[in-house]
Amino acid sequence: PYGHIYASNDGINWTLNYDFGMVASIPYMTADGNKIYAAIDGLGVLYSNDNGANWNLGNGGLGGNSHYISQIILVGSDLYMSTLGGVFTSSDGGANWEKLSTGLPKEMGKMAIAVSPANSDKVYALIESDFEKNAGGLYVSNNAGKSFTQVSAEHKIIQRAWYYIE
Repeated sequence: PYGHIYASNDGINWTLNYDFGMVASIPYMTADGNKIYAAIDGLGVLYSNDNGANWNLGNGGLGGNSHYISQIILVGSDLYMSTLGGVFTSSDGGANWEKLSTGLPKEMGKMAIAVSPANSDKVYALIESDFEKNAGGLYVSNNAGKSFTQVSAEHKIIQRAWYYIE
């Protein structure tokens, strides 16, 4: 059924754990130990701190920016998420989100984000934006997303059919 999260003991029994309305899929999930994060377009992030037994909705600070969530990444205790509305971070387990915008283009389309496994302060963002302004391209942050610098405006790295950026 649409809009439900179920828990199972190896498929023997199923229990309804969260009912959040008409959502057809959970496009992105990440987990660490008993903590699970599920990104849901138009809703925000559902998070569980007890291996899925209970769920909370984390959309504080997202406003209307929870549409087209293209990624959610867990790095240590920090979460990063990209949406059609921008790049966001959460340092409180997904309950509240802060938009990262310093150095990033004002107009953003689809994007992909990554965090360096060797240095968690280094965040990459590959962003579609206005070609006439050379605003799209590869951006790098060396301070965990507090500010970004465009390191390439090369159109070839973002020139593609709209659905291939992930």
